[in-house]
Formats: sequence, structure tokens, C-alpha cells
Amino acid sequence: MLNFLSGLKKRTTEWRSQLYLSRICLPFNYLLWRGTSNNASKKPSEKGYLLHGLRQLFGKYLYITNTVTSAAIMGFSDILQQHAENVHGGRQKYVFDWKRTLNMMEVGAVQGILSHVFYLILDKQLPGTQLSTIAKKIAVDQIIFSPICITIFFLGMQFLESRSWESSVQELKEKFLFVYVVDCIVWIPSQFANFYYLPPRFRVLCLSAVSVVYNMFLSFIKHNNV
Repeated sequence: MLNFLSGLKKRTTEWRSQLYLSRICLPFNYLLWRGTSNNASKKPSEKGYLLHGLRQLFGKYLYITNTVTSAAIMGFSDILQQHAENVHGGRQKYVFDWKRTLNMMEVGAVQGILSHVFYLILDKQLPGTQLSTIAKKIAVDQIIFSPICITIFFLGMQFLESRSWESSVQELKEKFLFVYVVDCIVWIPSQFANFYYLPPRFRVLCLSAVSVVYNMFLSFIKHNNV
């Protein structure tokens, strides 16, 4: 009876995780879940090859997937932000700076690499989904990793824009606190859901989805005098 209840609890937890993923961040996650229950002896179909490819991306090639995804999300966010600045900024002529977007993508790639490594280490050091463990993970993330990411963003962008070290540090001092406060408001609830519901290999991808809006905010703060 105890074994049955334990198995039922495990299945319920897995189902809840899959449902959460399919609803907020991975539309194809249901296919991945269905694919795991198929008979392995069946002849592979086109759908089977697709599922195999997706599992490879989120398994063997997860490092590359997280890096490319983070860079792409950062670039997409900047494109949206530049469009908003052109439409709502009172400009007489539509101007788009592709170099700025490329710089954002390069910084996003660096952050994707760091996020991949950081969350792997964090899950090894603090395994489990108990509330106390999640609270510790969020505390480590916000106290240690968030300041690092904010610093890398501003200094990295300044470096790619060929700004002086003094100018880079000055901008970081002026904007760090405000960005960090917003970071906490956005990421503390997001990270709770991230650590509580999602398996490790999907975390950077789902954080990148939340990052679309947050990165638009970063792009605005970086490229405007506020």
C-alpha cells in the first residue's frame, strides 16, 4: 500500500510538472511527454525523429541550446524595445540599430553560458523541491547571481560599445540599484515557480521566456538617460 501511494504521488508530481510546462513555456512539451510512453520497438516516424531531435537539444546539447536561446531572447527583446522607441518615442524617422541588437545578443550568450553552469551547480548543492530548499535557492540566486548578471550586462555592453572603463563603472553605479530592485520584483516569484515546478534542463529556457519583458526593460534602461 505504501509503495502504491508513493508511486501515485510521484506520478502526480510528474503530471503537474508537465502540465505547468505545457501551459506557460513549452508548447511542444506535451509531445515530449507522449513520446516517452511510446513503444521503443515501433518504427520511427517523422514525429519520432522530431521528438528525438528535441530530446537531443534538451539533453546532449543542452549547453548549446541554453546559450543560443539566451542570445536569441536578448536580441528579440531589444528588437521589440527599439520598435517601441520608434513608435512611441516621438521620432520623425524610423531608425533601427542592428549593432545594438547584436551587442545585446552577445551579452545574452555570455549570460546563457553562466546560467547553464550556475543552475547545474545550484541543483547539485541544493537538490529537492521542498519550500525551505527553494527559499535557499532563490536567496542564492538573488544575492549572488543577479548582481553578477547585472554587472556583466552593463560592463559587457559598454565594452562592446568601446566605452572607457571609467564611463562603464559610472553607468553601473548610477543604474545598478534601480535595476536590482526591479530584478527582485520580477525574478523572486518567477524563480519560485521555476525551482518548484520545472525539471533542471528546462529552467534556462523558461527563464528566458520571462526574460523577454525583463530584457526589454534592461534595453530601455541601458540606452536611455533615466
